[in-house]
Amino acid sequence: MEPLKIGVIYNQAREIMDHDARLFFTLLNDPKYEVVTVIKDGRSSENEKSFFQKIKISILDGCFLRSLFYRIINLIESPLRKGDGGVSLNIEELKIRISALPCIEMTPERKGYFDIFSKNDCTKIENLDLVILLQHEFGIIRGEFLRTPKYGIWSFHNTENRAHRDTPAGFWEVYNNDSVTGITLQVLGDDQDGGKVIQKGFYNTPEFWYQNLAVILDSSVDLILKHLRLLYENRELKTESNGVYSGMVYMPPSSFQLGKYIFKKYAKVAFRKSRRTIRSLIRADDSKDIYKLHIGKGCIDNAVLWRSKTIEPPNNEFWCDPFLFEYEKQVHVFFENFEFSRQKGKISVGIIGENQINAVKDAIDVNYHMSYPFVFEHNNDIFMIPETYEKKRLEIWKCKGFPSKWSLEKTLFEGISLADSTIAKDKDGEFWLFTNISYTKVTYFSSHLYIFKIDSPMMNEIIPHKLNPVVTDCRSARGAGNIYTDHEGRLIRPSQASQNGVYGECLNLCHVKELTIDSYQEEILETITPKIKNGLYAVHHLSQASGVFVVDGRYTNR
Repeated sequence: MEPLKIGVIYNQAREIMDHDARLFFTLLNDPKYEVVTVIKDGRSSENEKSFFQKIKISILDGCFLRSLFYRIINLIESPLRKGDGGVSLNIEELKIRISALPCIEMTPERKGYFDIFSKNDCTKIENLDLVILLQHEFGIIRGEFLRTPKYGIWSFHNTENRAHRDTPAGFWEVYNNDSVTGITLQVLGDDQDGGKVIQKGFYNTPEFWYQNLAVILDSSVDLILKHLRLLYENRELKTESNGVYSGMVYMPPSSFQLGKYIFKKYAKVAFRKSRRTIRSLIRADDSKDIYKLHIGKGCIDNAVLWRSKTIEPPNNEFWCDPFLFEYEKQVHVFFENFEFSRQKGKISVGIIGENQINAVKDAIDVNYHMSYPFVFEHNNDIFMIPETYEKKRLEIWKCKGFPSKWSLEKTLFEGISLADSTIAKDKDGEFWLFTNISYTKVTYFSSHLYIFKIDSPMMNEIIPHKLNPVVTDCRSARGAGNIYTDHEGRLIRPSQASQNGVYGECLNLCHVKELTIDSYQEEILETITPKIKNGLYAVHHLSQASGVFVVDGRYTNR
């Protein structure tokens, strides 16, 4: 099959950011794509400035106070954009390869906020027979130039079009304490807000602007690559209408708004840290957020959750991510045991008793963090897939002596950070791996769900789902325990709802309505909120066995 001929509207002189690097690396190395040309704005040296210099220019407008406030934000929050996740790329080598690409310099006419390209410019692009153009430069493009590539010009609106029309990207959602931040991949149209939507993604709005910006920019690459892959395979592009917009159009923040942001965010953090320090001096275990397990009788489908029994972990520990496993007529619970003194999780196991957990012992304790111990049986052997995202691989451990003797059996997905990996078996006996993957520098798992068809739980053959990531919404993407069949025969996937700046704030029960290698549909049947217990801040995991279930919950001292 012929590769997709792609053009990129991009300024080769500007700083290459992490999300730019990952996109270009894929376009230049994947045989599915051919970068035919780079289109550069030749009008002004302003385009030689870096991305963040452009943000400065757009929001400062010559105002000293705004400039000062921006510098304060940049100084404090820049470290929040750094991380050790994703794939390490040689940026200097990438710059050389980008500079070697054929380049066309264009000087469109600026009319107000719009860039209008000449007939000659349109002819140049038409002659290249491009499938798409990816926009990373210029202003708001208007006119015939929009229709020169076969499938149009793709651009990211770094917000959710029906909730915000704003600039700069990711700021106002944090400023307004929005529960989520949306992004929109669209095909540009003559109306700035009337582009055809390719896909939207939703991300848990964090506490700080630069955190938010890093997540939405890095995550946007996943959506672009997904739909480039689908376009290559299907040779057609599916879009939908953007819908009605009834919100505000936000402009760059004023000096007052930037000052208010600084005061609200940084003073709040300083106060919270001071309060925790004082609490830790008075009582060492009273300054930390604690996860606890809650045991309930019966089935989660008709449970009265406030009656569940709260299990208090020992001092210096929290317990979360429980998985129940029945063995020799006893129900065992495997869980993450996080030790504050070591700042690391290990896998512990105990036996479910009458409203208590007995005989707790370590199952796996290694020199790296482990959590989410998904335990399963296969061919009369017992295995575990613990979360080991820091090792950037998926590990399968085999039980050598139940419940506390385990050995590493197999590793998969080398170089990739995965979280909350769970195997499910559908009604036709097919096996599927559900997992959350982060390809970004700032490790983030909450918004993108990936599915792989596997030949068996040993995963000798792994086939990616055609629509990966199949879910791009922080309110339902991340896994939250065993996938099970309910009393009505429905396949139920527990998932987290990460929102309002809280990781795993709520727990969803999602009905998997359709699951094939080409399609995926699910529906949220129930959402469990942390209102089930006094002082509970979040509830984000479920496991159940015969006559008993366990959920975990986070109690906070914020």
